[in-house]
Parts: sequence; C-alpha cells; structure tokens
Amino acid sequence: MLRELLRHFLELRMLYLVFIPGSMILGNIAMPLAGAFAFGFAIWMHLRGNYIVNIFAFLYMLHFGEIRHFEWTIFTFSANTKVVYSVALGLLVLYDISREKYHFNKIFIFLLPFFFASLFSLLNSPIKPTATLKTFSFFLTYFNALHYFFFYLVRETEFKRHLYWYFITLLGAGFLMMFLVPLQAFFGTGVRFRGVFGNPNGLGLFGMICIIFLMYYLALEKKSRMETFTVYSLAVLSVMFSGNKGNLFALFVFLGVFVLFNKKTRIWGIIMLFSVLMFLPLLDFETVSAVVRLLGLQEQLRLQSIYTGSGRYVAWEWALEWVAREPLIGRGFSFEELLFDKYLPIFLTMTGHQGGVHNSYLVFLLNTGIVGLFLVGIFFVKFFTAIPDRRYAVSLGVSFAVSIFFEGYGSSSLNYFAVLFVLLSVVLMADEFRLRQ
Repeated sequence: MLRELLRHFLELRMLYLVFIPGSMILGNIAMPLAGAFAFGFAIWMHLRGNYIVNIFAFLYMLHFGEIRHFEWTIFTFSANTKVVYSVALGLLVLYDISREKYHFNKIFIFLLPFFFASLFSLLNSPIKPTATLKTFSFFLTYFNALHYFFFYLVRETEFKRHLYWYFITLLGAGFLMMFLVPLQAFFGTGVRFRGVFGNPNGLGLFGMICIIFLMYYLALEKKSRMETFTVYSLAVLSVMFSGNKGNLFALFVFLGVFVLFNKKTRIWGIIMLFSVLMFLPLLDFETVSAVVRLLGLQEQLRLQSIYTGSGRYVAWEWALEWVAREPLIGRGFSFEELLFDKYLPIFLTMTGHQGGVHNSYLVFLLNTGIVGLFLVGIFFVKFFTAIPDRRYAVSLGVSFAVSIFFEGYGSSSLNYFAVLFVLLSVVLMADEFRLRQ
C-alpha cells in the first residue's frame, strides 16, 4: 500500500514538487505571480502531455480555495489562482477543438439555454461585474469537465488509480492532523471533525463522494482485504465524525437506490430507503424543522416556534421572500451572497445560523429565477442520464438532488465539491466510452 502511494507521488512529482510549493511561495509573495505561474504551468503540462497533472493541479487549487476562508490564510492566493487555472483549461479546450483533437460535447448544448437565461438575469443584478464573472466561471466549470476531463480520461487509463490515492492522501492527512494538531483538525468547540477541510460539512461531502468512487473503483481493481477495509474506514469515519447528517442521509439514499437495480439485493434497497425515511428525525432539528415548515406541515406535526432552533428555516423563508420579488429571472449569479453578507437580518443572526442559504434550489431561484431553475434541472437530468451504467446514473442523480437540498455547492461557481461530483460522473462516462471504442 505504501509502495503504491509512493508511486502516485513520484508519477505526479511535477504537481507535488513544483506546482504546489511554487504556487504557495509565489502566492504569498504576490498573488499575480501565483496566477501567472499557474497559467504557464497549465500550458506547459498540456504541451508535455501531462494531462493528469493538469487535472489534479486544478483540483488542489479548488481545495485550497475552499479552506482559505478559515485559519488557512497561507492559501489565500488560491482565490485568484483557481480562476486562472480554469481559464487556462478552457483555452486549451478551444485549442484542442481547433486542431480537431476532439469535438464539441453534445451534452454541453443542454446547458446553453440556462447560460442565456443567466445572462438575461444580469439585467436585475445589483453587482453586475461580479455576477458576470461568476456566470462565466460556472459554465466554464462544466465546459472543462465535459471536454478536457472527458477526453483525457478516455485516454488516460491510470487516472482512476491516481484519484484513488488522491482521496486516500486527503483523508489520511486529516486523521494524521487529529493526533498531531487536534486544534486544527476539529471545528469550533472541537466536537466536529474537519480534517484538512475548512469545515466539517466539506469533509462529510468529500467522504460521501469518496465512498461512491470506492464502490466503483474497488469493483474493478481488486485490493487486499486489509487495504479495502482501511480505505473504506477512512471514508466512513470521516463522514461520521464530521457530524454532517445531511450528507450521511444522501449517502444512504445513494446506497438504497443503487441496490434496487440488483434483483438479489432489491429487498435490502427497499428496507434501506424505508429506514432512511423512518430515521429522518435523527437529522438535526434545525434541518428537519426547515423541511417540515417549507412543506407547510408544522401544525400537523406540532413543531415549536421557528426561533427555538431552526435558523436554517428562517434563512430559507427569508430567501423565498426575496424570490417572490423577482420570481421569473432572478437577480443574477452571486445575489444570494450579497443578500446574506450585506443584508443578513438580526433575527436570523439570533438563531445562530451561519453561512448562506444552504439550499442550491433556492440559490438558483434567487439568482436565475424559476426559468433558470427549470433549465438547469433539464441539464442535470441529461448530464446524469449520460452515464451509461443505469445503477450509477440514477443513484448519483438522486443522491446529488438530495445533497444539494441541504447544501449550496450545486449552484456555486468553481466549487470544489461540485467539480468532484462532476468529475466522478465523467469518470463513469469515460470508462464506458473507452470500452465502446
């Protein structure tokens, strides 16, 4: 196991010995230097044929961008560098298409109506420059994934092995921090584990995606029982210790739907999904209260006042009030950030609520309206149904739909976890495409 991990680091030495240290050093001297270095590195790796290094360099920049908001100020430079890297990959896609290295992916066509609707919503935006940049970066994420990621994952059969060790590296580093620097490894009062992520929710989401990937990868690549037990333990314990019940709920939904496709295990899938519904109250009271009140069932279920714990419901209710002011086309990308950063009401702060809307559907409604939510929904349905294996297509789609009900990453621009979800889906598409060829 250690030998294979060392092999991973040696084969991606340009990433671990050049790009990451170089970006950190230059970024803490002057941010523009890190951006210029990242752009040049992306072009250099592409011309050398190191496509796997390019993809992982982008992932690390997104990861650093997620944790920079917390105590990890050394990664502040990644806020700009991840944008630069995304632009570089987009330009490389256009370069490859111009040379007829590969063709325009038809799946991306289904995202174009949402793109034009988002541009139209910019007319109502109070922050047009920021909203415009976020709009283009959102579409650039899927443009890169459906072209650069897809084409080179079809070619690079070793990518899954490197992704396997990438997941293990981050999860293992988190547990190592638990013993070496516990104050950094735990969030707030030290109850919830966050590992090498900025907050526990991020670790929980990362662990959920990791478990889904492990199910797929370890079915193809047989490992020893000890190694299999170790990697699954790292992922499962990360989800459990993070205390993120929403992602745990989404994971059980994935597993329940997945086993429904096998006649021998179908009964277990039904039992699992039924159990998930029965044990839904084990989610934090705030989330359950929010869902129940959003459905208008609070009187039937005799819930207490919303101020007794449901800060999330207050946030959702307040977001819906703003949705009603511009229901059709919204107010442009990043409006929800402005809403919760600048106009956060006092009564919402009193509930202890932290962060934004915590619901991707409401974010789409705020930013792009009912029209935008409908159009992006069509794209996501087409995207997940493009996965040839029906088990993963339906299971991933349903678990994604459940997960983004409790988190805002599904609607975010250049979000690390959204990219991981997309990357996992593209891996499944690319493998089947390679077999057909």
